Amino acid sequence: MSLKRLLAAFLLGPEPETEAPAAPDQPDQRESDPTYQERADEQRRILTEALKESVQAYWSFRCQVEYETLHQRWVYTDEYSRIVAEQPILKDTPRARIKMVIALTYWLTEKTKSLDDVKLIDTSRHRRAVQFLITRLFNYKLPYTPADLTLVLNLLARHTERNDTFYLYYYPVSTMLKRVEELVESSSLTPDMERALKRFREIIVRKNTENRRIRLRLRALLGETVLTSLDSDLPWVDGLKGDIQEMEGAQRQAWETLIEHSLSPRSSKPSQVWLDKGREIVDAIGEETFKAYLVRWLVQVELVVEAPIPENIEDMLRGMIWACILVDDIELAHVIGELTLVCFERVRTHEDRNLKAQKAGYACLYTLSRMASDAAVGELCRIRSRVKLADLRRKVATALNEAASRRGLDLSALEICPLKVRVEANSPNLWPTIFSLMKTGTCLLPSWTPIVCPTI
Repeated sequence: MSLKRLLAAFLLGPEPETEAPAAPDQPDQRESDPTYQERADEQRRILTEALKESVQAYWSFRCQVEYETLHQRWVYTDEYSRIVAEQPILKDTPRARIKMVIALTYWLTEKTKSLDDVKLIDTSRHRRAVQFLITRLFNYKLPYTPADLTLVLNLLARHTERNDTFYLYYYPVSTMLKRVEELVESSSLTPDMERALKRFREIIVRKNTENRRIRLRLRALLGETVLTSLDSDLPWVDGLKGDIQEMEGAQRQAWETLIEHSLSPRSSKPSQVWLDKGREIVDAIGEETFKAYLVRWLVQVELVVEAPIPENIEDMLRGMIWACILVDDIELAHVIGELTLVCFERVRTHEDRNLKAQKAGYACLYTLSRMASDAAVGELCRIRSRVKLADLRRKVATALNEAASRRGLDLSALEICPLKVRVEANSPNLWPTIFSLMKTGTCLLPSWTPIVCPTI
């Protein structure tokens, strides 16, 4: 492929699109802002100059990658790092390196619509090499302008379909946001950059990846509170946000701190440091107030429609369930037991059937195993009799073993007669005083009907 054809494909055709279209429910910026067209023309000029001045340097880099990795089935990280370190662009002027970042971002996010289209980064090996090069360029503290980083954010957010945003896997989003944070700290957040950050956040939230920290950093850049980040149409989330917004200043701040604290852990179990911090927050809220609101909100989770709970909402729910370890209450234990069964319901997503909130369900089991009341043990026994999946039954058995070891008992001692626990329909309010094991014989003479013999 010749350099002339590349320039013809990228520079002589239609002007590159750098601004995502406005949403249907939002007014067009061209009509409401008289300087919009001027700023859009400026971004097109920056992009065109970046493509024109960087295409030759990138083409040399691509040829070197193909030549030196031609006979290698697997290319290791050290090989990419060595090739990137040899590039002349790393020793060029700061403005030239900034233009290379913009050009690489455009080419990485470009998608082909037909076999005749030209795409500079069209294989996984090319994307991997560009990932190392653009990360190396972002590591330099270059004099970015608000227009430069706004253009980069617009390019990253110009595709809305999930299948078209695979490039985020290769893009150094964290390092890029670090440069945005430095620019905002030294100057201020411009309206164009704020709109670009909001569009980019929508792409990040839609993409099903581990990007919790990225979302928190975007929220901090936009100056939003923890409640505004809980974007969901679930009724219980709207009720939670409404109740917190109606609280007084100190009480509202304590609840917002708890939600922020609930979103912070990344492990499957809370650490002791996390629990100590949670104890301080629960004490600031008050145990009785905490129990009343938690029972009220967790009961409403059962009204969730037949769809999985969003990832950020599930993270918040998991942390608030962990906080229930610090408050021992029979009613709270029963609500958590009911919530466990709700979280382990099977819902259909596209062509698969997944659990509604698997992480939150595991958090419920862990919380019940750590609670000191006998009601929590009874809820675990009830959950084990209700779940059908083998993996979930093993998780419940692990939680029961944990509860038994914390009490210095054997697991069989907990299963014989759990006290003060509500049981299923057609049973007394409390557990009976006899074992629930039944021996059933089928078609016994002389009546040829099943005969049930309870074991006392």
